[in-house]
Amino acid sequence: MDIAGTTSETFSPRSPGAPLVIGKITSCSASPLVAPCDTSATSCAAATPKPGVFCNYCSDPADISVADATCNACSDSSTCLSVTCSANKFDDDGQANNGCEAGCPSVVGATSCVACSSAVTSSASTCTTIAACSINGFDDDGQASNGCEVGCPSVAGATSCVACSSAATSSASTCTTIAACSTNKFDDDGQANNGCEAGCPSVAGGTCTSCSSSSTCTAVTCSANKFDDDGQANNGCEAGCPSVAGGAVSCIACSDATTCTTFACDFKFSDDASLASTGGWNVLSASCYPGSFISVTSGKTMKVKKDPSVSGAVVIEGQQRQIFPSVAGRLEMEGVMLSSGSDNQGGGAVTVNSGSASFLECSFTSNSGGQGGAVRVLSGGVSFEECSFSGNTAKNDVSSLLLNS
Repeated sequence: MDIAGTTSETFSPRSPGAPLVIGKITSCSASPLVAPCDTSATSCAAATPKPGVFCNYCSDPADISVADATCNACSDSSTCLSVTCSANKFDDDGQANNGCEAGCPSVVGATSCVACSSAVTSSASTCTTIAACSINGFDDDGQASNGCEVGCPSVAGATSCVACSSAATSSASTCTTIAACSTNKFDDDGQANNGCEAGCPSVAGGTCTSCSSSSTCTAVTCSANKFDDDGQANNGCEAGCPSVAGGAVSCIACSDATTCTTFACDFKFSDDASLASTGGWNVLSASCYPGSFISVTSGKTMKVKKDPSVSGAVVIEGQQRQIFPSVAGRLEMEGVMLSSGSDNQGGGAVTVNSGSASFLECSFTSNSGGQGGAVRVLSGGVSFEECSFSGNTAKNDVSSLLLNS
C-alpha cells in the first residue's frame, strides 16, 4: 500500500524478538486506517506498535562515513547533515555529505602546507607548518603563513638567478644558473654565482656605453674636449683639441677637434729652446688666461707680444686673479691687453717686486688691486710707452699705478 511522507529509507515494524534499534525518529506515516506513529519514540518498534505503520530513522550519525570528518547529525541512515572536520581539513562547499573536502591553504614557494589553524573555511585558515620549500624557494623569515617567500639569491649584472643550491636560507644558497646577463654585462668566467662580472671595455677619452662583448665597444660617449673623429668606438675618442701654432698658448677647451674655444697662456722664459726662432718672444695669436700665476723669477727674462698678423685685441684675461704676482727678473710686453686681474694687496695685473718691466703699446683695463689698480712697483723699475689705462681701481689707492720708493 502507499505510505505518504516517507523519505529515502523505510522500516517495517520490528518483529517479535528483533533487537531494539536506538536512534532518532525523523518521520513517520501510516495508512489512513491506523493511528500516526509516535515521532518522540527512540525506536521504530516503539513508534510503530501496529502493523502498517512505517517510519524513517537515523541511527548513530557517526556510523555514516564522510571524508576527513565525523558526521554529527543526519536525516536518514545515508544522509549526513553536519560534520566535524578532522585536523587540517575544511568543509569549504558546505556540503556535509561529501565531508571536509578542502585541506590547508596553499602557500607560495612550498610543496604543501601540512598543518594550519582551525577556521570555518580553508581560506580563513593560516598555514603553521609547510612540508618543504619547492626547488629554488626559501623560507627566510621562518613564517609558514607566507610560505617560502624568497627565491634564489640575486647576482651582479644578471637579470635573475633561476637555479640555486639547496640551503637553509637564500643567503646560504649559491646561484648555479642565471637567466641572462643584463645589457652590456657578460659572464666571462662562466661562474653563475658571481653573476655577469664583466662590463663594457674601457676606451680612451670617453666611456663605452654599449658593447657586444667585454672587449668590443659599439658606442661611446666622449669626455670633454675629446672626439671620436674616426667613428670607431672601440678605440674611444682618439682626437682632442687642436694644437696652437707659436706655443705661447694651449687650447684647453674646444667644440671639435679643429675649433678651440678657450686658450690658456703658456708663456716660457726667453732662453727656452722652443723660442729660438722668435728671438725669445712668446708670440700671442689668441687671447688667453693664466692657468696658474705667472711669476718671473730673478735672473730670468720673459717676453710676450701680440702676433702682428692678428687683427683686434689680444687679451691676457686674469679672471679676477692677479696675472703677474711677482716680477723679480725682467718682463717685456708689447701690444697686448691685460684685463680683469685682481689682488687684495698688490697691483691688479702686475706686481714688480725687485726686477724690472717694460710695456709697449699695452693697455690695462678693468683690473682691481689693493694698492695700484693695474701695476704696483715695490722695488725695481718699470716703463710704459704708448700704453693706456681704463677702468682700473685700487682699494687703498685710486691710481692705476703705484710706485713705492
